Amino acid sequence: PRTRAARRRAGRNVPDALGAPDTSITRANSTRTRETRTKTAAQPKIMRLATTAALTLVHAVAGLQTPRVDRRALLAGGAAAVVAPRPSANAATIFDLSLPFKGKEVPLAKFQGKAHLVVNIKMDDPVAGANFNAMRYIASTYPDLRVWAVPTEQGYYEPDVSELVRAKAYQQFGFGTYPTAVVFDKVDIIGNTRHPLYTYLCSYPNPNGVGRLTLNYEKFLLDGDGKPLRRYPRKFTPYDFEADVAAAVEGRPLAAPTAAFKDAWVKADQDAKKGEYSFRAQYNVWDQSEPSRDWDGLAELSFT
Repeated sequence: PRTRAARRRAGRNVPDALGAPDTSITRANSTRTRETRTKTAAQPKIMRLATTAALTLVHAVAGLQTPRVDRRALLAGGAAAVVAPRPSANAATIFDLSLPFKGKEVPLAKFQGKAHLVVNIKMDDPVAGANFNAMRYIASTYPDLRVWAVPTEQGYYEPDVSELVRAKAYQQFGFGTYPTAVVFDKVDIIGNTRHPLYTYLCSYPNPNGVGRLTLNYEKFLLDGDGKPLRRYPRKFTPYDFEADVAAAVEGRPLAAPTAAFKDAWVKADQDAKKGEYSFRAQYNVWDQSEPSRDWDGLAELSFT
């Protein structure tokens, strides 16, 4: 069965393609024996333990510690709710990581500023214009800020190759002036093949309690050391949180989340469940055994 409800009716416990197990179980039928009901009742605890173990393993592979979450603070919208995981000795900070740029792996240290905004982008998303215009504005207004735009093949299909994505961002929206505004090459940002940068960022859950990306144009505001300060949904553009950016650049604490911020995440939660531009298991995201590859031309087919 394709839907979660159908899986429950079938009595299955199937992990979804985004790496988050579906822990719901079918209630014991009245005809089941006491022994069967006891085993079934124990399954949620077992699944929680398995989920925790899996999350720990993911962080270990990526060189990160599993974060601890203060859920009351999380609902208030602050990334301070999470005790920051520290990269391992192989990656003391996120600036020891690299992202592909123009076909080469480039250390993020070359793009470091006093604050950072990381955005997963899709050029043909209807909100691309609103987000890119705000991203260009914020990058030009705060020259000590670094805006990192990260395209991906995952989710709603990105038909353009990385170099064309960069060209369109600059030609259509004026975004892409080094070093304040950069469009990297495509990487995976969901599932077991996601880039270590997103493994780290997604250890900071959004105010809905979800760690993984759920929509295009989710935005992470980081301080000068690369620690996430706050996370913003798809339709909440940098125009809406300019005050947060100014505080981050100046090294000041962020103000309490606004009502508009909280409302935007409520709507984002609804959009994530049925929106065309969300990352949804078995709809536009599937399990992958290998990372996605950007299209590299027709050379393999003997075309030049």
